[in-house]
Amino acid sequence: MNTFRIAKQTIGENAVLILCLTCFWAFHYVVFWSGSFTIGNPTADLDLTSDFTWLIAVTCNALSLLVFYLLLKARSVINFKRLSIVAFALSSCGIALIALRVANIGIVWDLAYLSGTVFLGMGTGIFMACLADIISKISPQTTFTCTALAFVAGSLICLVVTVALVDTAIWITTSALPLVTALLYRKAASTTPDPDASFFDAFSSPQGEPSLGSFLFFIATIGVTAGIMRDMNQAPATPVAESHLFVITVLVTGACLFFLSFFAGKIKPTLLLQIVVIVISGAFISLVLPANESSSIAFVIHTAGFLCFVALVWFFCTYFSERKRQGTRIFISGLLANQAGQAIGSLGYLWATSLFGSNDSFLLSISIGMVYLLLVVALVFFANATRAKRNPLAEPSPDSALVILQRIAIRNDLTPREVEIGWLIAKGDSRAKIAEDLTVSQETVKTHTKHLYQKLLIHSRKELLELIKAEAEKSAIM
Repeated sequence: MNTFRIAKQTIGENAVLILCLTCFWAFHYVVFWSGSFTIGNPTADLDLTSDFTWLIAVTCNALSLLVFYLLLKARSVINFKRLSIVAFALSSCGIALIALRVANIGIVWDLAYLSGTVFLGMGTGIFMACLADIISKISPQTTFTCTALAFVAGSLICLVVTVALVDTAIWITTSALPLVTALLYRKAASTTPDPDASFFDAFSSPQGEPSLGSFLFFIATIGVTAGIMRDMNQAPATPVAESHLFVITVLVTGACLFFLSFFAGKIKPTLLLQIVVIVISGAFISLVLPANESSSIAFVIHTAGFLCFVALVWFFCTYFSERKRQGTRIFISGLLANQAGQAIGSLGYLWATSLFGSNDSFLLSISIGMVYLLLVVALVFFANATRAKRNPLAEPSPDSALVILQRIAIRNDLTPREVEIGWLIAKGDSRAKIAEDLTVSQETVKTHTKHLYQKLLIHSRKELLELIKAEAEKSAIM
């Protein structure tokens, strides 16, 4: 019952953000996966195959994220609310230009299609940066829950749009989705609640903390597998859409992730990452099975694995954003690594097929190579996390922590209630448990925690422990 109560509270507090993410993912699914905007009879004037145009879109997406990353690194002030309107304009304009080429044939319309693809990539990249600015401010578990629920709802919208509507209605509806996303984003930017600091802390040192650099490299590697798998898969976009393999896969995977999200504080996220590596490796192995259905099987397996990975990427990006205190920039760096990896994987595969062709021997070599690459990168990443786990912050005993906090309280004008809550936080209790033990609301605990951190000039339980440890060393208590 407690799990359902937490679920209801999480959804209620973040309803606008969930709706915003739902529209964003629905737009993404319809445009890039449903086949609704695929050219049925491309002319010979320009290469308008789905692989090539997708490569252009994902490259523009990565470049947009790179620009925001550099601007934030230079400490530029960015108005993301205004940029969400720019993202809507670019995305809707891109859809309009692509729709014109779907309905017409000729070199002018081919150029319009390419221009629309560029606009689409830039628009979705800006949307991602805008979402990063909000999501970097909430807890990892909330991020995981919202993302999983948006996967499910977005896939259902994609199914309705592509099955129940005629072509013209699909174009109009798809063009409207960015507008709804932008409007919901502007509201979510003003209403998203503050994170529960205790969750960041519960995820931290007991499980080890991999370095940000190793994690970004890990993200990029999985992105490479997505780019290669998209081009390597022999089932074209339209048949996949007709059989609804993609939508069903997203729906089932999202539902499973949504269920797991309420146990994210108890299940090690690094364990989930290991499972994702195994699943994606299995997708590449299934591609070379001697069966006509192997391509579809690989598509389903890899899609499920990659969706799990995307949810975990957003989870870890939120975590690192809080840990490094660089918020949006850290989150954008994770999204950038993912999108850049997909672009590199797609470009590398297209280049390799132009040199060696696409035969069974080539597919086997690529599949085995990707499995080995995944295993090597995973071993390096998890070895890094294990080393971090071996050197956790030495935590003081609960009794000594209380004594030290009482001493700190004298210098920093802490109230008895703030000392008590600080002691419970140092013990590792969650906000919900503290509220239950003290018979107060979670909002009351949140307010006292905020005042405590402000007075001590800290931002997290980790810093509180460091402060207690430093004070203990001075007093020779520990």
